[in-house]
Amino acid sequence: MIVLLKRSHRKFGYHLRQLCNHRRDLSIVADTTNITGLPRCVYLSKSNNIFENLALEDWIYENTDFEKQNVLLLWRNEPTVVVGRHQNPWKECNVFKLQNLSVHLARRKSGGGTVYHDLGNLNCTFFTTKTQYNRDRNLLLVAKAVNQRWGLDLAINERDDIVMNGKYKVSGTAAKLGRKSAYHHFTLLYNTNLDRVHQLLHIHKADINSTATDSVKSSVQNLCCVEPSIDFESLTEAVAREYLHNAQQQENITELDPTDESRFPGIEKIRESLENWQWVYGKTPAFHIQRTRWIEINEKPCQITLNIHFSKGSISDVKFESPEIQISQEFKDIFLKYFKGVRMRREDLEVAIDNFQTSGPFHRSSSLSQFIVSVLLDTLTDRTAVDVDEVEVL
Repeated sequence: MIVLLKRSHRKFGYHLRQLCNHRRDLSIVADTTNITGLPRCVYLSKSNNIFENLALEDWIYENTDFEKQNVLLLWRNEPTVVVGRHQNPWKECNVFKLQNLSVHLARRKSGGGTVYHDLGNLNCTFFTTKTQYNRDRNLLLVAKAVNQRWGLDLAINERDDIVMNGKYKVSGTAAKLGRKSAYHHFTLLYNTNLDRVHQLLHIHKADINSTATDSVKSSVQNLCCVEPSIDFESLTEAVAREYLHNAQQQENITELDPTDESRFPGIEKIRESLENWQWVYGKTPAFHIQRTRWIEINEKPCQITLNIHFSKGSISDVKFESPEIQISQEFKDIFLKYFKGVRMRREDLEVAIDNFQTSGPFHRSSSLSQFIVSVLLDTLTDRTAVDVDEVEVL
């Protein structure tokens, strides 16, 4: 049971959605017809690599005239955590654990929250002109395709999430709007590894202070928990059929190879930029880690508050506070000598820590030195993370 809501009537749309969520017996069908009158095409990526698929998405966005056609790109990835454009990966996910598990970490160009991708998740990207952008119509189209094919109960909530049975989030949503073009993309969980989702994503680390966008926790579920027959092939076929049927076109899906430089000139350069550390980590908004601990200095118990500041993913400054003792400027200068500009990456930090403890005037056994090292390593290894039962799916 789905309704089509016009974006300009947001408050009305919210209450209508709420009404529909409480009246599941009504047979309301979304009007998801092709109101633009433009030809539509459906692309299916052959790749399961997040960086190749994000590059393909970006290439299509930058190189297609959406005044002449609308495009739907369907794609999925091997295990990957994807943060939003303005998010802090160290706050959103267990960076250390995903590296140990060989799970990719990527940053997309749209906003929104952190998501987990694997082969049990379908990604849908709807491309249009900016004036034709309509996320309600896109979400309702996919929900309608699934409901009609398998008899499920998918609806759209007030946060533009697709929810199942009025409770479980099976999809989230994000978008990028440019001067002329726009795309709206979202996940669709049909058989994703939810144990891995809970293992890698958490909200949030209280000792990381940042202006970065935080994810919103939600209870999630897979479509296959209700309908076990749903798989990638049948799901892509159902969504593509609904999208093309509304344009009264033949059902035809074109497979694309995002590594084909001859067809997509410059796409390799796009992929490299998306995989670069400076984009994935260095685009993190400025943040600082604050930790307070009682330690013994000169045989005297002291409460020390440590603030380590980061800019573009690298250490930029440090501040020490204590009601019992005065931390000298000399110590701060020594810290910055060894750590300023060091990237928040395990290999880089280990080198800086070793130099700080062996070459600097502070021995490894120094309680203050150990405190600093533990704060840095705790952030990397996530020993202070809080486990939760709910996660964001975009």
